[in-house]
Amino acid sequence: MSVSSATRALTSAARKQTLTELLTDTFGGTSVRRSGVKKKPLHDKRPGRRAEVVSEALCDDVINYLAPSLEPYKGCTIIDVHPGACLWSSKLHQYLKPKHHLLMEPDNRYYEPFIKPLLETPGSAYRHTLLTGAHANAYWDNYRQVLDDSSLMPVRPQLDVDDPRVRQIDTSMLFIGNLWRHYESLRLQAGNVKYEPLILQHMTYAALTNEIFQRNGLVRMLWWVPEKCKQIVFSEHVRARTSYTVGLTMGTSVNEVAGVTPLEKIYPGRGKMPKRDESLDAAASLTVAERMADLGMQVPPARQMFTSPDKPDSNVKRIMGRDLRRVYCYSIDALGDAVANLESYVEIFTNFTARIYKDSKLADTKNELARQFAKEHVRYDECFASLENRVSSRNALLTPMYKYRAVLLMDLHLRQINMEANFSAVAERYPESSRLAGLRKRVISTDKRSQALFAASHDIDVRRTLSTLLDDITSFHTSPQVIPRDVRPYEPLQIHADEFWPNYNLMLLDLVPKTRDLAVPEVADRKEAAKVCQELLKHVYLTPAQDVVVCLDRLAPNAAKDLIPMVPAITDARRGGRLDPGRLSVRMMTEEMIEGLVKAFLEWPFRPSNVEMALAGGEGTGGPGKSEDDGDNDT
Repeated sequence: MSVSSATRALTSAARKQTLTELLTDTFGGTSVRRSGVKKKPLHDKRPGRRAEVVSEALCDDVINYLAPSLEPYKGCTIIDVHPGACLWSSKLHQYLKPKHHLLMEPDNRYYEPFIKPLLETPGSAYRHTLLTGAHANAYWDNYRQVLDDSSLMPVRPQLDVDDPRVRQIDTSMLFIGNLWRHYESLRLQAGNVKYEPLILQHMTYAALTNEIFQRNGLVRMLWWVPEKCKQIVFSEHVRARTSYTVGLTMGTSVNEVAGVTPLEKIYPGRGKMPKRDESLDAAASLTVAERMADLGMQVPPARQMFTSPDKPDSNVKRIMGRDLRRVYCYSIDALGDAVANLESYVEIFTNFTARIYKDSKLADTKNELARQFAKEHVRYDECFASLENRVSSRNALLTPMYKYRAVLLMDLHLRQINMEANFSAVAERYPESSRLAGLRKRVISTDKRSQALFAASHDIDVRRTLSTLLDDITSFHTSPQVIPRDVRPYEPLQIHADEFWPNYNLMLLDLVPKTRDLAVPEVADRKEAAKVCQELLKHVYLTPAQDVVVCLDRLAPNAAKDLIPMVPAITDARRGGRLDPGRLSVRMMTEEMIEGLVKAFLEWPFRPSNVEMALAGGEGTGGPGKSEDDGDNDT
């Protein structure tokens, strides 16, 4: 380290010490939590539920990391909720040099030591209001007051709802805030509702409906959030998807900029659900590295977050080079030949399992015969590693012949999906062909035969495990991918616990609104569409393992029959669907399918009202953090 760098580090450390002492003097308590040591606070008061960024190095590293994407925001207007000690706020202010920077800080104790010096700086662009920008009960109208008050914010004429600019990213405004701030007056009465996820949900709703500060365009948000919310906001694998996580991704792209603990460690899995194959995570990370290189982003060496042991995995190459939905049939004849080949293989596989697994005379050679058959016939060989990585402890799969049978069944399922993708491609190219109906019946028939083989091969626990593995593989190869973390634009930076006061772990979330417009002209505006989307997700995610047909028909008679044909993606395997919609589970639905269902539902003349939908959904409809695994879902 150079002399100048060492000097800067010492100066930064001294300023951090001064800042933590000032916070301790203002709010009481201690700046460091020591396990097993009781230290008397300086005052009778406690710091309360709050956490402040006190590390200049953290602020600098985050801003430098995000610099390529922050560049368009230079000279913008910043709305800053709960700026507190204002270190993060002032650092971002110095970089962006905003024309206006509104500090929405309702706690007067921050004013004299932290906010007033900023306001009194000559030519200051800072403004301050005691109005809160994130409240458990009521804060929505505060933004209307702020946006219409020329003394706080530059007043801009509100755009018409039909103006295309309202569904585009508005780089003239940036929203930042800290959600780890609770006061007595802000506590919720309902103990099962979490404040921070609730506010994030509100902000996503505002992005979908162009309300509050989103009214003139879509505004990017940077939120400091308690790290305990990580397992609520992010889904590690398909079975962890909830109506809440899907609802967030319908309105915004949610990315973790920085955190203390990797998701893989903070979220070990739910119940009996196995963790996702690490090969998929490694493959996703390699793709993320390519995206970062394209964006000009690089993780500082001191901020590397190590999520898993660095070990070579040949399975990663297979996954990276695989296209599960690859189309190779370009004519009706080619499709017919492919279907015949699949039917022939299913027949061979059926005869093999009937002979090997039921013939007691082959007891001594069963393991070797199963191994040879799998080696010769498995097309998607990543199934071997995926099964080995995740279920090696399953007694039912420790015997080689049963393990190989599980691999063969997984491979058969992936072959079926690939065949359905080819059928969709040919059907799109030759929609008038008289042979399509017959080929469709044959493709669905092979799927039913594979289901029968699957059901007869293993007990319910093993089938559930294999279904989870297959969901993870197929979701990874869906375009766009079902799990948002697989399409993250960059990796999170490592934060150290002592960079906050008190030492309470926070993470920084980057929420970028999506330009998706759920409104249906002359039928429903954005508010009504967003509400329908919310209620529809609550309803179908009551039973996320159930198929789409059953869930829709539970909502209203004949709903599936009428709505599914209006959403082509549901039956298009190239886009994540299944030829038979009864084989598509709710948790495997893509954003495209959900958007299509919302719009189809709005246009449906027999649709129930929002009240009827809410009653159909009942209570406990997959809120933040709830595990919604409703049991078996045979693949």
